[in-house]
Amino acid sequence: SCFTSDGFPPTYEQNLEQLFHSLVDSVPSDGFDNTSIGEAPNTAYGLALFRSDASADICRNRTAIAAETIKAKCPNGRSAMIWHSSCLLRYSDKRFFEPSVGARRWGYHTPRTRPLPIDRQAGILWTH
Repeated sequence: SCFTSDGFPPTYEQNLEQLFHSLVDSVPSDGFDNTSIGEAPNTAYGLALFRSDASADICRNRTAIAAETIKAKCPNGRSAMIWHSSCLLRYSDKRFFEPSVGARRWGYHTPRTRPLPIDRQAGILWTH
């Protein structure tokens, strides 16, 4: 999903490209990475999240595919998110890593005896 598509200056575009490379190159063993590149007002913030059963090679590959896909689908997007197979990729020109002061906190619980696959859990969370 493209959240904002009003274009961006060349400096943000360069930072965004570096951000994608950083997220692809630094696939962590715990399946989660967030980072930022550049100085305000052109800082690019990014997050990559992977399924726990995916290997580092799969995560790296899926993140690279997600980055290319999101650039094609949101060519002028200052902020976007994509779920590609076993990988979530999100970027923005606004910091989104921590909850805002006073933000509502919520949890997710399902009474199932077996957990849902992460793809389905993510879909449920984003539609509710």
